[in-house]
Amino acid sequence: SDVYKRQKWFSRIAAQSGLLPTTFDYPFFLQGMYFVLEGEHALCIAETVLILYNHFGLFPAGIRREIAEYIFSHLFFRLFLHWSVSVRQVFQHFLLFRLYHNYKSPLENDPFEERPTYDPIMQELV
Repeated sequence: SDVYKRQKWFSRIAAQSGLLPTTFDYPFFLQGMYFVLEGEHALCIAETVLILYNHFGLFPAGIRREIAEYIFSHLFFRLFLHWSVSVRQVFQHFLLFRLYHNYKSPLENDPFEERPTYDPIMQELV
């Protein structure tokens, strides 16, 4: 499936450099992700949240903040109380282990701090 291909692509990026390319089209990605999350197909919703769960750290701080704000302002109750147990479980794991667990301590670094992005052109020069 297409979601499996995206999951595999993100896994490959994480294994190689841990950084997304500078040419990654975040607005297009977010538009597609929000479209799926607002849909009715439970399996697609669960797999999209799973991609977020597995690869949330790959995104720059601003994108992580935008995703978190969008989820809390538009999708929280819809996903938290979803009729599908799979969607509920994956979403609750995402909330607990990616958002709450990583950002619960005020003594830790800013959870949305900027990280460098992977630039294939600069990588060739190094």
